Amino acid sequence: MSKIHSRCTQFRRMSPMLLAMATALSPLTVSQLAHKLIAPIHLPYQPTTEVISSLSPYCTQTMHVIVGPPIADLSLVIVKPILHGKRTGTRASGSCLAKTAPNSSAEGTILLLPGYGMPKATMLPYSTALAAKGYRAVLVDLRAQGESTGEYLGYGKQEARDLVQVLGYLRQHGFVAGKVGLLGISYGAAVALDTAAIDDQISAVVAIAPFARVDPTIHRFLDMSDPQLAATIPPLLLRQAIEQAGHIVGYPLAEADPLRAVSAIRAPVLYLAGAEDPVTPLPDVQALAAKTPHSQIIIEAQKNHLTLTSDVPLIVNNAIQWFERYVAIKPGNASLPRNKKAAVHEQHTIAALPFGAGNVQSSSGRLSSYRRDYALAHT
Repeated sequence: MSKIHSRCTQFRRMSPMLLAMATALSPLTVSQLAHKLIAPIHLPYQPTTEVISSLSPYCTQTMHVIVGPPIADLSLVIVKPILHGKRTGTRASGSCLAKTAPNSSAEGTILLLPGYGMPKATMLPYSTALAAKGYRAVLVDLRAQGESTGEYLGYGKQEARDLVQVLGYLRQHGFVAGKVGLLGISYGAAVALDTAAIDDQISAVVAIAPFARVDPTIHRFLDMSDPQLAATIPPLLLRQAIEQAGHIVGYPLAEADPLRAVSAIRAPVLYLAGAEDPVTPLPDVQALAAKTPHSQIIIEAQKNHLTLTSDVPLIVNNAIQWFERYVAIKPGNASLPRNKKAAVHEQHTIAALPFGAGNVQSSSGRLSSYRRDYALAHT
């Protein structure tokens, strides 16, 4: 024991020296990197809410909701549902519920949460598909992204608090119709899970390629968005920066880990995962599904993070089926008892898995080829 104690003491004494060496080898200091990891992401080419409204074939309404603390102004676009004739499947051509009260009937209300650095405009195809099925869709720019303000990213915990306030505002002003569902992609999927864990009024969640833990995801996001910088950041420096970023936002970033939160979710959750995804690896999504009280996981073979999250028809078809089952206002639709957590866990695999939990490391080797795909999609 004395030898172990002396070695631990020696390591603690060496840590400042190792950190100093790591900082010397990096183009950024710990403080600079910490701020970079949580810095707002406002893309110069992002469509404005006016452009989104003009592109949508259905009636829209834009609004801003103040949330916090810390204070942020969130930008929203509500896409109103098609007016169905007596719910027979027919609809008045080109008509919507624009001239009626905000809380007019709809199949339900779905919040759409985009991925890391992505504006709400990227969720427009999903809002259109949902509106065509009679749902009210709400496109949200998460804090410090898109047209929303905010000093820092929160990696899910703060964004979840924000969305609870957004839903409270929408309910208070009559913009929530029926049950509420969440559809999130990547970063937005993690936010959806964190939100459902603290708001038991969420009736269903569709999570497309969510991350399970913040720390390794930060490294993957950095490797994906700025591989040259990522290659120069020593692991010790990155760990110190993540710790300091937690001090800045007001909580350890690990507290935002969806893996910690999902056991508290009362709503049924549908997970979509790519078997070849190096950003949110399949074993991580499987771990989330295993800890979620009521969940189903669909695994897509041959899909990586980009090809999965950009497959609009796949996401739309599965999301609509899930929301029709748990959100839609229809006779006999499924619902979970509000007085207790569901105890059912479902898993559906649609392809043989090329790697398992024991081969997580192999998935990181695919990052180099994935970077090329990501770069092409964002140029």
